[in-house]
Amino acid sequence: MTLRDATPHDVEAMAAVWRAAALQAYADIFPPEAPTPVLADMVAVVGTDLADPCTRGFVLDDGGTIIGLVMIGVWPGTDDVGRLSRLYVDPQHWGRGLGTRLHDAAVAALRPMRYPTARLWTLRDNVHARALYEHWGWKLTDEINVVYDEGGVVDVQYELVL
Repeated sequence: MTLRDATPHDVEAMAAVWRAAALQAYADIFPPEAPTPVLADMVAVVGTDLADPCTRGFVLDDGGTIIGLVMIGVWPGTDDVGRLSRLYVDPQHWGRGLGTRLHDAAVAALRPMRYPTARLWTLRDNVHARALYEHWGWKLTDEINVVYDEGGVVDVQYELVL
């Protein structure tokens, strides 16, 4: 299994991993009437992210199959805060430490950029992800972002001193 930089060729596979992980991880967070993520929309988002010169993506490549991803860059609206986003592992590979491997690579890549801190968003009710981020040293801020108002689904923000 190889951890490597993401390329435009990886976009569809990255979006597919993101969708599979989100559908499983968020099944009990979003209400049944919430719209299901559309793969084509997710492909567009990942493609836009990778096209941004301030964004870098990493993938875990298992013999030509993408099984995990993470993105880093600059926090929107700033030039001195790093961003970690889209940390997802294919659910068939959960529990193997792959999220930690992706996270650690992302943080290691952010440090030379000399941002004093990095931020991320995660769903408030995603207790598993929140526990991991807190274990990795991320601290909860006071910021929230409404993701799906009808279901009361919100993101919470975390920050890490680099």
